[in-house]
Amino acid sequence: MVALEQRFGPLDWRLANSHAIYWAAQGLEFATGHERLMCRRAVYQPLVLSVFNGRLTGDIDARQWQTAPNLDLALPAAGFLLDTYRDHPSATMKMVSQRFLSQAVHDVYRDGRADEARQLFAHLTALSSAPDRQPSFEDVIKNPRQSYE
Repeated sequence: MVALEQRFGPLDWRLANSHAIYWAAQGLEFATGHERLMCRRAVYQPLVLSVFNGRLTGDIDARQWQTAPNLDLALPAAGFLLDTYRDHPSATMKMVSQRFLSQAVHDVYRDGRADEARQLFAHLTALSSAPDRQPSFEDVIKNPRQSYE
């Protein structure tokens, strides 16, 4: 658990996604070939969900709680997605990475973390195979769901 938090950041262990990341990461140590991609997916899917909904907030004792974003995971999640794309390139993996990055740029920027948002945007633009049709940073902030290619 400590190793995962050192790699990705603070995980809220009261939520199921943190446990899903843990167990899938255990499989990564042993998986090869296609199984490795399946384990990486089993890590990045709950990791991405945790960026947008991975923190429990509210008054637990009063049974009034909700989930909130855990944006501290955004940069490490981006790195994991990009490593997965590099190791297992496909149009689908590229699209998953682009959609995550565009939403993360938007959300991280709105949280007042402009430097982190620009780092995420740099990852997003690095994925583009059509630099002439690339959105600007401001475009992504305004509309993170736009198409990139």
